[in-house]
Amino acid sequence: MHCEIKKVEPKDVTMLRKVSIKTFRETYEEDYQPHLFNQYLEEELSIEKLTEEIQNPNSIFYFIVYQAHIAGYFKMNIEDAQTEPFSSEYVELQRLYLFKQYQGLKLGQFAFEQAIQIAKTLNKKRLWLGVWSENTSAIAFYKKQGLIKVGEHAFKVGEQVDIDWMMELRL
Repeated sequence: MHCEIKKVEPKDVTMLRKVSIKTFRETYEEDYQPHLFNQYLEEELSIEKLTEEIQNPNSIFYFIVYQAHIAGYFKMNIEDAQTEPFSSEYVELQRLYLFKQYQGLKLGQFAFEQAIQIAKTLNKKRLWLGVWSENTSAIAFYKKQGLIKVGEHAFKVGEQVDIDWMMELRL
C-alpha cells in the first residue's frame, strides 16, 4: 500500500474545500434535510472559514494520499484551536474523512496511526475526538483503537443539533 500524508498549505484551500464537501456529503447527506445540510457546507466549509483554519498555527490539515490520489483528509488542533477547552496536554483529531471509494483499504487506520505520531511529536499526552453518537461504525473503529468515551457535546448541522461522543486515548 503506497500511502502518505501531505500537509495542507494555504494554496491548497480550494482542493481542501472540494475534498471536505465531497467526503462530508458521502458520509452524512442522507442523514439531514437538504437545507440544513447545505447550510452547514456553506458556513463551516467555505473558502473563508477553511482559509482561516489553515492559517491558524494551532490547526494542521493533512491530505491522505493513496497511490498519488487524495483519498481523504484529517485535521489536528491544539491549544485554543480545539473545539472544546481541553488542556494543553491534549490534541484533537478532527474531521478524519475518506472518500467512499477508498474505505475498506485500511487508510483510516493509516491516518489514525499518523495522527498518533504527530501527537507524540507535539509532546501531547492525550488525543481526543468527537464522533456522532449515531455513527456506530466510526465509534467501533475508535474503540478498536483504544479510545474511550469521556463525555458528550453538541454538534450543529445547520439548525439541527446532534450529540457527539467525546472520546480520548492516553498516548
